[in-house]
Amino acid sequence: MAHDESEVVVMDGEYFSEGEAGRGGCVCPICGSRLQRGPIEIKERYVVANGKMVRLSPAELLIFSRLLVGFPEPVAREVVYDGLDARTFNTHICHIRQKVAIVGLRIKTVYGVGFRLLDSQMEAVA
Repeated sequence: MAHDESEVVVMDGEYFSEGEAGRGGCVCPICGSRLQRGPIEIKERYVVANGKMVRLSPAELLIFSRLLVGFPEPVAREVVYDGLDARTFNTHICHIRQKVAIVGLRIKTVYGVGFRLLDSQMEAVA
């Protein structure tokens, strides 16, 4: 799936200086607390990493935030699924993988466990 260029905002050094990205703080859509793990951060509906950011839908953001809470460790599939049917979840995770690749992140499937969020600058040790 190709992404509209308007979904991706890149600003050197200053991520949120204008537009919708300039409002609000970094909070978890699940619990409302600040959500940042290492170099990865959620601000409003944007995932910020490696000097870039990409916008996720509310459902995608909920799934991504579950992965980010466990970062850099794997998160159990049941935790990430949390009530979604398999087809809906697989569609969302596919879209999330495509979008977060833009900011240098990967979602790896860990066989028998669940999923692991990886930064492009990390070595993957499964």
